[in-house]
Amino acid sequence: MYFNCKRIAVVVGLFAFIKSGDAQEQLGKESMPVNDIEMIVQPNKCVALTQGRRCYAQVNITWQSEIPTTVCLIESNTSLKLNCWEQKRQGQFTYEMASAEDVTLSLMPLGSSPAEEPLVITSATIEVSWLYEGSARKRRWRLF
Repeated sequence: MYFNCKRIAVVVGLFAFIKSGDAQEQLGKESMPVNDIEMIVQPNKCVALTQGRRCYAQVNITWQSEIPTTVCLIESNTSLKLNCWEQKRQGQFTYEMASAEDVTLSLMPLGSSPAEEPLVITSATIEVSWLYEGSARKRRWRLF
């Protein structure tokens, strides 16, 4: 009986290891080259004067990769392609932001479509905040 419990524990432990992402990553590392892409978005915050107003900013996006890569920069909120690079190790783009909501920028492979099943390599979000909450009342000038 002691032998069977030990065998069950080993089988359960092995099954848990195989189901975990660590084992799948170890197996995948041998067959696929690793391509870490780093994307930097500056500034990553935008401040509007009042709530609900658009925030305007000039955002600099830079990315670099270990191996030449074909990617496109996508504004995820609108699925708009901002720029594409073919077989490049690095890229730079200046984005003229005008939004009242947070904007997410993503790097995707050139052939993928954001409307179907997006394959996002990396992404960054530009947060929009405001100084004053929007007021529903109107301010009128009165002399008396």
